[in-house]
Amino acid sequence: MKRFILFIILCLPLSAMAQTTSFNKLMEKYSTMQDCTTIVMEKEMLRSMGVESGMDSVLVVSVESEGLIDTFREDVALATKGFSVLMTVNSGGEMVKIVSRSEGGKICEMIVLTISSEEGVAIRVTGNNLSLNEAISLIDM
Repeated sequence: MKRFILFIILCLPLSAMAQTTSFNKLMEKYSTMQDCTTIVMEKEMLRSMGVESGMDSVLVVSVESEGLIDTFREDVALATKGFSVLMTVNSGGEMVKIVSRSEGGKICEMIVLTISSEEGVAIRVTGNNLSLNEAISLIDM
């Protein structure tokens, strides 16, 4: 039993790294495709924009090709597997979902997804003790 518990404890950091790697693979895949845009903003860029919070980085993947939307939806589902759903809104054929991953009771990663039949956007925010207000503030930028 002790070995099993130790094994589980040792695997937890690996599962967190696998989720981060999944989103990085998503970024890599769509960064080379036509009708797709990827944006990476690191901590220094966020500070220069006046964002004073626990955010360390913001990554954005935008797909504007109707032919890629279904594939994008599947890829995002794989990249966010194991995340907790904070909010889901479906309205007029457009879906908005906010998911998060926590460590030690604090949100360390949040992904805002917006997918319609014509466009898909995934915004990933990483940091220490993130709040829903910080994720929503990105939408206003």
